[in-house]
Amino acid sequence: LNCRFKCLPAPWWNQECDELISNRVSALNKFKEDSSYDNYINYKKCDAITKNKLKKIKKGSFRNFCESLNKNSNLNKVFKTVKRFKSRWNTPDNAYEYSPNKIKMAKELIDELCCGFNSFNQNSNCPDFSNNKADPFLDEVFTKEEFDAALNFVNLNSAPGIDRIDYKVLSFLPHNVKIFLLDLFNKMYKKKFLPVEWKQYLVFFIPKPGSDKLRPLSLASCISKVFERMVSNRLTWWLEHHNLLPKSQFGFRRARSCLDNASILHSEIIDAFNQNETVAAAFLKVSCIYMREYFLEDSSSVKY
Repeated sequence: LNCRFKCLPAPWWNQECDELISNRVSALNKFKEDSSYDNYINYKKCDAITKNKLKKIKKGSFRNFCESLNKNSNLNKVFKTVKRFKSRWNTPDNAYEYSPNKIKMAKELIDELCCGFNSFNQNSNCPDFSNNKADPFLDEVFTKEEFDAALNFVNLNSAPGIDRIDYKVLSFLPHNVKIFLLDLFNKMYKKKFLPVEWKQYLVFFIPKPGSDKLRPLSLASCISKVFERMVSNRLTWWLEHHNLLPKSQFGFRRARSCLDNASILHSEIIDAFNQNETVAAAFLKVSCIYMREYFLEDSSSVKY
């Protein structure tokens, strides 16, 4: 509903379209209040009429737009208008423009991201696992199957990092080059070494449409993310295989989600109702969790 105040209507939308939608909503609400057969038939008829007329209005408006074009028409404007025909609502052209206020907010956000690293002591917060009994499986070299599994899992349309090497380039590498890259991964894994370039990110602050807030977007090296996926897949399998994760943890686990928590809560509530008991639940909201957990190494390297 708030989209009405933040977005522009499609070029084919008019007052008749609003009336059609209003009539359909009224028929639906009437059916919800009284779920009779007559109200159901009335709603279905109203829905069919609305869809048919909206389609005709859109088609007619697009035909008129095409007839208005000539050899002198601005191609950029033509393609933007055609794109606006796809949706009911459209983002304003100036929604992503940077205002002085947004530039100031971007600088404050960069300072907030970087300020915590100076006082961050890695050794004091990380437990010492040197005396723990290690599993030899975790130290084994990565196989070609693990490399292929990690590469097949990625989204080929993801944007690359500073090196500009995307997943499409990696997926089309010859077999011998992939073997060479796998050998580099194994050497780095054995020597516990990561290239300095893998610790550098492209961070973009994207303005949210219809709002003064910014959304930080971080782009890491795709090669580093393939290596990270290999390590993550192995560690995840090892944790699941040995049942080391709590049974109550559903986040960040494959085939599990917040729906599991909701189902458990629902079952507890139903059981409590049947036994005339009460269920208490606490819902916690953590804001800016990623900004509070990770810090950039040097704020002076961030360019405004």
